[in-house]
Amino acid sequence: MGFWHTGYIEFHEPQGLDDLVFLEPTRYPCKHCSDSFLSPEELRNHLFEKHPQKRPILLIRGREVGTNRERITCKLTLDEISFLHCDSAWINTMSVTPNQVCEQLCNFKNDTVIVKLANKTIAAEFNLHFEVADTKDLDGVDECFLNIARLKQFDRDALEAFNTAAHDYPTAVGYANGIYEYFTAVRIKEQNPTVSLPYAEYRAKFNSAMDVIQHFNRPLARTICGLIAFHLNNFDAQVIRQLDKTRMRIAAQRFSLWIKGNAGSACNLLSDPFDDRFEKLLTDNQTEHILRWSISSNGILSAEISEIEQMMKFSGLPDLDRTKLHVLLAEYYASINEINDAKRHARELRGNSQLGSWAECLLHRVNSEK
Repeated sequence: MGFWHTGYIEFHEPQGLDDLVFLEPTRYPCKHCSDSFLSPEELRNHLFEKHPQKRPILLIRGREVGTNRERITCKLTLDEISFLHCDSAWINTMSVTPNQVCEQLCNFKNDTVIVKLANKTIAAEFNLHFEVADTKDLDGVDECFLNIARLKQFDRDALEAFNTAAHDYPTAVGYANGIYEYFTAVRIKEQNPTVSLPYAEYRAKFNSAMDVIQHFNRPLARTICGLIAFHLNNFDAQVIRQLDKTRMRIAAQRFSLWIKGNAGSACNLLSDPFDDRFEKLLTDNQTEHILRWSISSNGILSAEISEIEQMMKFSGLPDLDRTKLHVLLAEYYASINEINDAKRHARELRGNSQLGSWAECLLHRVNSEK
């Protein structure tokens, strides 16, 4: 061990300074210029500031592909694929030109594909899993759902019947499984006695359903994803904004405006037209009530206010739904100048990380209107 570690010189007793060997400190050279540094940290900072590395990027349908496996459920077209900072490429270890990457990815339907892109300094791998369903199979799964929905009783037997029938359309099994997961989540959320899974599992099932069906550009899939986003209080979700002429879009937009302090514009949305026939096939009982109340005038709410307040006392109401009702009731009471009741509901959300500012603003608003 050298003296720079122990603090003394082993095996050697110096007689004078001339006998000492002063070793040069370790230097960490930059590969891109003539600079060198005394520590790895200094070198990393230099590289970050002076020689930023541009990692190859793969974009599919305008979205950057990350490090997790990317599921692709619709056939790709050339204009939906692009990349940046790429000089060379491989598909499943086979070397191809960057342009061939786009051409070949358009041909996959049911495969797992590893794409590697590289430039002079950095390489990146992307795991693409293709589950491209035939349109006729997607239509078949939708028809299976409608056949069950017409019975107006989505119990366990009906759900299993849907699952069995939908598997007759093999290329759309992923789509069918996502729908099945959603309705399993609904039955858990409604605390159906025939469901053995614990209540807390319903959110995991919602997320599992969303992970699958968000990739299918179908009315059924878009509506389910919108309902999940609405339940999770993601009122500005793109999937909801795209659901024009639905109660869900109007309700979500009203909540968004309330939270931003624009109660007047939220009121104006009550005149927007909507068609709720398809939506009603998919909503659980609690969400159905909340959607209806969220787009109702003060006159309708006043007739049902006791029912809404009673739902707030239900121990099985999810916290996410309870939050929505606190906002709805606080805004309703504020609009009819019932100050104490407005404060009562706003105060419940003062400690909420997302809605605390809204609660404080509403409290300030009603106090100033006294």
